[in-house]
Amino acid sequence: MRRAAHRPINRRVFLQRAAGLAAAPMIIPASALGRKLRWDPVTERFDCEEANRMMWREPRPPWTV
Repeated sequence: MRRAAHRPINRRVFLQRAAGLAAAPMIIPASALGRKLRWDPVTERFDCEEANRMMWREPRPPWTV
């Protein structure tokens, strides 16, 4: 069932969707590697260097960082 365009989304649903989007960068390396990973919130890194490399990719030209 689709939500009517004029009805605002409720706060609980909004927060659930936002949490899912925030977790996506941490889920992708775990599913690609096929194993559980530990996340260190202080250093914002995994316990696996291969997973850490998946968190960032080289920007395509002409973009630079």
